[in-house]
Amino acid sequence: MYTDDVSTIGYLPSCLLGPWSCITILSLCRKLIAEDLLERSSFDSTERILSPVLASMPHILNEPDLMDALRVSWVAMTKSFNTDDIRMDSTKKKTFRGLFCETVFVIVNSNNLPPYAFGDSTSENARKNEINRFLHIQETYEETLPLTGELEFSPLSLNMLSANIIYLNKGASC
Repeated sequence: MYTDDVSTIGYLPSCLLGPWSCITILSLCRKLIAEDLLERSSFDSTERILSPVLASMPHILNEPDLMDALRVSWVAMTKSFNTDDIRMDSTKKKTFRGLFCETVFVIVNSNNLPPYAFGDSTSENARKNEINRFLHIQETYEETLPLTGELEFSPLSLNMLSANIIYLNKGASC
């Protein structure tokens, strides 16, 4: 039965397989965003929500190469989980939040990453090379990505770390 499923999946186009491979990531993101929204002081509050995941996830969802980098990093991280960690939802969420902030959040705020252009193969290849370089730096060095001297970052902005839930859809650049 399993081999039939694998052979059937092999005939499907990548536009159908891509979203399926990110379902666990999207599920974890939704759980983290729900937690961030529920931690507000009141539900009708208009204050900014301090959450890098909530602030940058709409942007990352529109760039498949960043989603793929997050997926690859998450798969590598889950291989080191033991069976208790896999079952513990709180452990998965805490680990995912840390992984998100150490990898994709850093990559998306880097000046070295070229802007995303759909259908432009040179831009896509340059981004792929830069993302692979980031992931290689993360694997080889003991320190986190922001502490390496090889990267340049855009100036820190409150919009990078927090989201205004009222203007989230209006202010998104995606």
